[in-house]
Amino acid sequence: MSDYRDYQVESSPSWLRGAVGEAWSYALGLVKDGFAEAARQAVKVRLVGLAPSDALEPLLRDRNLDVPAVSSDSILRTRIRRAWATWSIAGTKESILTSLADAGYANASVREGTEWSLPHWWWFYMVLRPPYPWGLLGATDADKALVCSLIHKWQPAHAHLVNIIVLSDGLLWGDRPVWGACPPWGGTIADYWTC
Repeated sequence: MSDYRDYQVESSPSWLRGAVGEAWSYALGLVKDGFAEAARQAVKVRLVGLAPSDALEPLLRDRNLDVPAVSSDSILRTRIRRAWATWSIAGTKESILTSLADAGYANASVREGTEWSLPHWWWFYMVLRPPYPWGLLGATDADKALVCSLIHKWQPAHAHLVNIIVLSDGLLWGDRPVWGACPPWGGTIADYWTC
């Protein structure tokens, strides 16, 4: 948009319309056009539908949301638009499971104290089942830190995480086996993480 560069030259006084004066006025107009375009772009950054791709992650951080493991512009824009709905369920099992699913842990579940006869009703276990985002390489310290931070961010304030059970194979007590596909008891392979 060239609003100011032409206007600056046309509105110059007659004594400033020589070759040097017109060039100077044109340059001043270009600077004003640059500022006007920067202001337009700055306004667009705040609007989710018009923001450029590189502004989406800062907009997520501005709303204190996590960047999902697999993301595209449309997924990020949807998450930003749903920030209010996301925060309205904060502190529930659903919020923990949703945040873990977004990070690549789609088969996570929460086992509360009432289900496993824990000493207190507010204690809970987090159970993670394959497939895992780390694949065959195994979990790194960064993976463990990410899972712990997501759980602590979205868990209820009164709740206490006992352990994270990372199940590699088999069943846990209370799982409902699929008839005919049930592994033998005692074949459970799990890793226990503490946060």
